[in-house]
Amino acid sequence: MATQKISIKYGTYTIAARIGKFRETHAYRTYSLDVDFLLTAANDADFVTALQAAETALEKDNQAIEIKFGSSTHRSLDPSNYSALNVRTTLTKSGSKIDSDRLRQYSWHVECNLPADDLTNDVYRREATWEIDFSESRRVSISFSGTYTAGGGNTAKTNYDAQVGTWITAVFTALSLTEANYELLTEKISAQDDENAILSFTRSYREVLFNEAAATLNTAAIQNAQVRFERVSDNKHGLNQVGAFRANISYSCSVDNDDGTYGTAASLKTLWVNIIKPHLLTQATTIWGGGMSAVENESVSTDVSEHAISANMSVLLSGGNGILSYSEIVDITHDLRRNVRDVWDGEPFTYIFWSPGSKITARQTVQVEKIGGPLRQPQTVRLLGSSLLLIAQPGGGSWQLLSDTANNGSEYVGNDQDGKGVAKEVYKTTYVREFIFAAKWTPAGGPESGGGRARTVLRSKSPGLGEFGIS
Repeated sequence: MATQKISIKYGTYTIAARIGKFRETHAYRTYSLDVDFLLTAANDADFVTALQAAETALEKDNQAIEIKFGSSTHRSLDPSNYSALNVRTTLTKSGSKIDSDRLRQYSWHVECNLPADDLTNDVYRREATWEIDFSESRRVSISFSGTYTAGGGNTAKTNYDAQVGTWITAVFTALSLTEANYELLTEKISAQDDENAILSFTRSYREVLFNEAAATLNTAAIQNAQVRFERVSDNKHGLNQVGAFRANISYSCSVDNDDGTYGTAASLKTLWVNIIKPHLLTQATTIWGGGMSAVENESVSTDVSEHAISANMSVLLSGGNGILSYSEIVDITHDLRRNVRDVWDGEPFTYIFWSPGSKITARQTVQVEKIGGPLRQPQTVRLLGSSLLLIAQPGGGSWQLLSDTANNGSEYVGNDQDGKGVAKEVYKTTYVREFIFAAKWTPAGGPESGGGRARTVLRSKSPGLGEFGIS
């Protein structure tokens, strides 16, 4: 059998006087090589030069490793094409018994990381894990983490960018989850060296439960949208009916800086006005009901430094009889109508007083806020019923209307600067009615001369106070 000539080269340096057998350790992630060799020279100057050349060459990082059997290459690991990663060396003068003034034995160790080269499955992904988290509402969050290496002539970052999405899609499919219903919230990439050879990553996704735009669950530009619809209604008004109501909408989201349509600061307003805002107004009626959405007030902020949008809107929603508020107050006045005169007897606290009779009057004030038109007539004055009065009234009489006044005004709601929602007129009406309590009606003769009208006299039943519960 012919003697095989073995050549071991590191960078541009060839280890010539190898002694014994070289040793290799080859694993999926790492490779190492150990070689013992001798250095000698004919004179001191050449010896020092040989020592310095070996030490300089064999202590360098990230040089190519080459082993040849004759003219055939057995091993070629080169950081320049990422077939070897993070190459590190150790050169040791072992202090052998054969060392002399011009003879030295060295032990050289070189090790490196290897690319994840199982191209069938991993595509330079050395390792990876995933984790699913369920919130209290069973909303799903899923996180991915792992390591990518350089290889195939590409850096670790290039391989990561090209391959990680395919792997994540495969995991979603294997878990029977629809990837299109999830949005990428956070991503972190960490280099494990300064050579772009190995990196670690984490990605977090969360399930999208509410449409981010009209008929679209997951909109590419919108990230981490937070939406809250709050119904506000006045259920204490004077009518025992369901009226109109309001919805308060609070919203916030981040906007993907890489999105081709809305990824610029100037596009944040367009995204809000054309996509988000009309969608929220439609959803307000879908969720809470009502026939229209009129924006009463709005506060919107576009954070151009963080590419974020936040907004609050108060929206008027029509419903029921369209009444937003209804209040009724009845003021009852019992006037004893006493006329007081002094008694000129020199004594303190002495008076003469007389009265033509007590008088009870009432003022009904009704205030109404209604969508679409005024309330033509308020309800009857149920608060004038005897069981509801705090001032007693005599029996046998009735309340008579003296005057009826209506004050009406209106304002438009919802005609906002973006032209979204609808504009509605809200009417604000105040009715005032004056009443007097008449114990009896007394005809005063026949028709007056020239007038031809019947005359009616309203009198209280008695000028006394006892029957009114007053003493």
